[in-house]
Amino acid sequence: MRTWLKFGHPPSYWISGFFFPHGFMTGTLQTYARKHMIEINILEFSFKVLKITDSNEITKAPDVINKS
Repeated sequence: MRTWLKFGHPPSYWISGFFFPHGFMTGTLQTYARKHMIEINILEFSFKVLKITDSNEITKAPDVINKS
Protein backbone atom coordinates (compact mmCIF):
# COMPACT_ATOMS: atom_id res chain seq x y z
CA MET A 1 0.00 0.00 0.00
CA ARG A 2 2.98 2.28 0.50
CA THR A 3 3.72 1.91 -3.22
CA TRP A 4 0.15 3.04 -3.99
CA LEU A 5 0.74 6.22 -2.01
CA LYS A 6 4.00 6.96 -3.80
CA PHE A 7 3.10 5.92 -7.36
CA GLY A 8 -0.71 5.81 -7.50
CA HIS A 9 -3.14 2.93 -7.74
CA PRO A 10 -2.09 -0.20 -9.62
CA PRO A 11 -3.90 -1.10 -12.87
CA SER A 12 -5.34 -4.24 -11.22
CA TYR A 13 -5.96 -5.62 -7.74
CA TRP A 14 -5.88 -9.09 -6.25
CA ILE A 15 -9.28 -8.64 -4.62
CA SER A 16 -9.15 -11.96 -2.73
CA GLY A 17 -5.99 -10.78 -0.99
CA PHE A 18 -7.85 -8.11 0.93
CA PHE A 19 -9.07 -8.86 4.44
CA PHE A 20 -12.42 -7.14 3.81
CA PRO A 21 -13.08 -6.98 0.04
CA HIS A 22 -16.57 -5.49 0.52
CA GLY A 23 -15.06 -2.45 2.22
CA PHE A 24 -12.52 -2.05 -0.59
CA MET A 25 -15.24 -2.20 -3.24
CA THR A 26 -17.34 0.37 -1.38
CA GLY A 27 -14.30 2.61 -1.10
CA THR A 28 -13.74 2.49 -4.85
CA LEU A 29 -17.36 3.55 -5.42
CA GLN A 30 -16.95 6.42 -2.96
CA THR A 31 -13.74 7.60 -4.63
CA TYR A 32 -15.38 7.54 -8.07
CA ALA A 33 -18.54 9.30 -6.83
CA ARG A 34 -16.54 12.08 -5.19
CA LYS A 35 -14.26 12.54 -8.19
CA HIS A 36 -17.18 12.84 -10.62
CA MET A 37 -19.55 14.56 -8.16
CA ILE A 38 -22.36 12.04 -8.59
CA GLU A 39 -24.49 10.15 -6.09
CA ILE A 40 -23.00 6.86 -4.97
CA ASN A 41 -26.51 5.30 -5.06
CA ILE A 42 -26.55 5.27 -8.86
CA LEU A 43 -23.21 3.50 -9.21
CA GLU A 44 -22.86 -0.22 -9.71
CA PHE A 45 -20.13 -2.67 -10.58
CA SER A 46 -20.10 -4.66 -13.79
CA PHE A 47 -17.83 -7.67 -14.10
CA LYS A 48 -16.52 -9.52 -17.09
CA VAL A 49 -14.68 -12.80 -16.59
CA LEU A 50 -11.40 -12.74 -18.47
CA LYS A 51 -8.72 -15.29 -19.16
CA ILE A 52 -6.09 -15.75 -16.48
CA THR A 53 -3.37 -13.17 -17.00
CA ASP A 54 -0.07 -12.57 -15.28
CA SER A 55 -0.42 -9.33 -13.33
CA ASN A 56 2.79 -8.01 -14.92
CA GLU A 57 1.05 -8.08 -18.32
CA ILE A 58 -1.63 -5.62 -17.19
CA THR A 59 -0.39 -2.16 -18.11
CA LYS A 60 -3.49 0.00 -17.60
CA ALA A 61 -6.74 0.00 -15.71
CA PRO A 62 -9.93 -0.92 -17.59
CA ASP A 63 -11.97 1.79 -19.24
CA VAL A 64 -14.73 3.23 -17.04
CA ILE A 65 -18.27 3.08 -18.34
CA ASN A 66 -20.60 5.74 -16.98
CA LYS A 67 -24.24 4.81 -17.63
CA SER A 68 -25.75 8.02 -16.24
